[in-house]
Amino acid sequence: MTADVIDIATKRPPPEDPGDTPITPQHLPAAPSAAGPRVAITETTWQALVGALAAVPSLPGAKCAGRWDLFDVTDSEDERAEAATHLCNTCPALTKCRTWFDGLPPGRRPIGVVAGRVVKDTTEPKPVTDTSKWLTDYLTERGPSRALDVAAAAADAGISERGLRGARNRIGVTIRRPSQGVPSVWSLPKTEGNTNV
Repeated sequence: MTADVIDIATKRPPPEDPGDTPITPQHLPAAPSAAGPRVAITETTWQALVGALAAVPSLPGAKCAGRWDLFDVTDSEDERAEAATHLCNTCPALTKCRTWFDGLPPGRRPIGVVAGRVVKDTTEPKPVTDTSKWLTDYLTERGPSRALDVAAAAADAGISERGLRGARNRIGVTIRRPSQGVPSVWSLPKTEGNTNV
């Protein structure tokens, strides 16, 4: 029966069993933000997507469900934003949605019309000096830290994966992997005044 079905876009029959094709990060769309995805550098896109979906609460009756064309607007001057904001503010799930949204760190918040307001993308790239200073301060305060923890804190501070990597290279962060299967540890390079190594 599947041999009779043809994909109109490609003029090819569908794969034998789509369930046999694993979904890998390469199959996922790129993040729409110019600053890059807001995920820790050690997460794959797939893990980040699953994590983000798991963090969204159940919002029965949400008026935004399936309406990305209306609710993904970030320009408050757009007439769709006004319509979406009106629908959002009359939504039965508004209180639960607003509580969830307000509890998210700024670097993890969705953009568009969310929780009754228009949320713009605030992940403009940080100047190189700010990112390097942030990383230096972080490692000075905490000493050697797991790369996972540094990346998560950077994402929460609105620092992109690319920006963090650049700062790490500029500063000359020492990367140590204690053993196979153990996350790497970042520390500041050894200098005369640095005792946090």
